Amino acid sequence: MNKIHVFHFPRQIIQKIDSYYADKNKRRKIIIIKDAVYVYIAYTITFLSTLAARHMNLIMMPYPLLGNIFLWISAFSITLIAVVLVKRTISTRFAKAFYASQFTIWLCTYAFWIYHLGELRHAGLLFALMAMVFLLPSSNLFRSYLLASSVAVVQVAVSCYSLWYAHQPGSLARELFFTLCFFPAALFINFLSARYSRLRENARRARHQAETARDVLWRVIGKTTDASGNSLHDALYLVNLIFEYCNAEGGCLFVLNPKEQRLKLVFSKLEKNSDIPRFNNIAEKAMEMRQAEPHGCGVLIQGTQLPPAHDDLCCISFASDHGSRGVCCLINAHMIGDVTGEKMASIRNILSRSAEILSKSPIHTGTSKEERTVLTASSIEKIEKAIAYIRENFTSEISRDGLASHLDISPNYFSKLFAEYMGKKMNDFIIDLRIDHATALLKNTDRQIIDVAFSVGFNNLRTFNRAFNKKISMTPQLYRKSVSQ
Repeated sequence: MNKIHVFHFPRQIIQKIDSYYADKNKRRKIIIIKDAVYVYIAYTITFLSTLAARHMNLIMMPYPLLGNIFLWISAFSITLIAVVLVKRTISTRFAKAFYASQFTIWLCTYAFWIYHLGELRHAGLLFALMAMVFLLPSSNLFRSYLLASSVAVVQVAVSCYSLWYAHQPGSLARELFFTLCFFPAALFINFLSARYSRLRENARRARHQAETARDVLWRVIGKTTDASGNSLHDALYLVNLIFEYCNAEGGCLFVLNPKEQRLKLVFSKLEKNSDIPRFNNIAEKAMEMRQAEPHGCGVLIQGTQLPPAHDDLCCISFASDHGSRGVCCLINAHMIGDVTGEKMASIRNILSRSAEILSKSPIHTGTSKEERTVLTASSIEKIEKAIAYIRENFTSEISRDGLASHLDISPNYFSKLFAEYMGKKMNDFIIDLRIDHATALLKNTDRQIIDVAFSVGFNNLRTFNRAFNKKISMTPQLYRKSVSQ
């Protein structure tokens, strides 16, 4: 017999799907119950206003009738909320039926109520505006038009019955005038209410997406920290991740020189280098204060105790057993207040470790002014551009002086920065790319070795053989034989 293979979803996927729909059902319940409570609040405000009007003898509605109306709306609201709580699954059809029944009952109660208001029937339109906002806050233009029309029709119908058949005092022309004024006001208020609800929902979604993105970014920071080495590239990458996680627009990183007991700049993400001395003063002040706010983690928000430098500046002081002491200044770090104490401790350890690597970099250990350089975001960007250019054009002749001139930096500075950033000289980096490409050609093609050498950028076979043997520890001929077996 043929076996029937049944595909089973992984249990984790099923659990995620179930949790998604469970959360969605829970959110719908909360929204519907909230709306029911809001409508009951509108009922209560209307009842209290009517009670005050009766107390001042503005209307002649009997007190027992007022009490019965309030008991009726209380029982009805409690019943609706109980039905929602008992209901296991809240579908879209159920939600629409819930709001439709709620509005229908409200309309009947409204007709009965304004009939007993007597000459103050038109005052009920003010409470109708309030109730409509609570009843369907997410209504579109057509639904708003339908609701406003329903209230207007009920208002005119009750007014005609009260004046013509019940012979209550009042003027039909006045009732019609107030009803006509109510109609555009109701449409406008419902439109504003719907717009506000959409904006609030969009803000909630944006906040949720931002929180999700920050969680992903924090996991990236954790994995990078565990897998990173002691190279300048890893340290710079982690510092930039920290800036991004705090949603900072810029800033700089200072490390404390243990001999001179002064702060030294090791990383800058400022638009103007002229701001560095000002931030240096703030960092020194923060180092002296060593306050712990918020979360007790050394975050200093700019105030009267800090020298003026920026409208929204915070400083993170850090120190660890496996790193250096220093201060990180962040500009407009909008998400710094949402960082928990545990994460802030991890951030301080990462900053301390990265500052230690950056401070030992040759680009920061020069003794003369000509040798001492400042690692800025612009210089990092230029080196990244140089690396991208080399990767695309390594088979061609690349001049260090020409590339440095194109990037508008000095050749010596470019060589020093490139070597520390990549852990190797530019020529060694180019040769490694050429040898890697040559091994792929030797393995996957039958081209002659001299053709492979010229195609990857070498000028002669002797230089190619020497570089290949140095990197692979065998000649190109032996390598081809080894991979073909």
